[in-house]
Amino acid sequence: MTYLYKRQKILTIRERFAYYDANQRLVYNARGLFTIPKRYEITKAGQQRPVIGIRRKFFTFMPKFYLTDFNTNTVLATIRKRFRIGRPFLDIFLANGQRLLIEGSWWLHNFRILDDRGNVLVVVSKKVFAWADTYEIMIDETKIDLNLGAAITIALDCVFHSQN
Repeated sequence: MTYLYKRQKILTIRERFAYYDANQRLVYNARGLFTIPKRYEITKAGQQRPVIGIRRKFFTFMPKFYLTDFNTNTVLATIRKRFRIGRPFLDIFLANGQRLLIEGSWWLHNFRILDDRGNVLVVVSKKVFAWADTYEIMIDETKIDLNLGAAITIALDCVFHSQN
């Protein structure tokens, strides 16, 4: 299990996130780009080239995001929001066709991402008393790639706030 701590940088024009490990060492930087449609790039600490990109599909009624590996230029996952009476519903599909499920409270930012067999892949919990939005993210690297797990958490944050 790998623990990451995601902090959203405040007082910036564009969206910026930093991921730290348990020893407060920088692991990833993520930034939103001024593009239409909306895009994000995730870069490993100390590297210049992004490892994963997140792109929102243009002209859709409900948001749809693609997570792309920049090294191979392949889509790793697709996240789409579907309308359901009462509350929205998310579909997360990996490139291998596997569907991931979200369990917990999105609005309180305390949830788990599970595979189709019920194995927990990612656990996200929001820190209550923090100056900026801070999240503790536990990723099981034996079941999901660390880069992909971090990218999914940013994409989910984008989907949750896509109406704003």
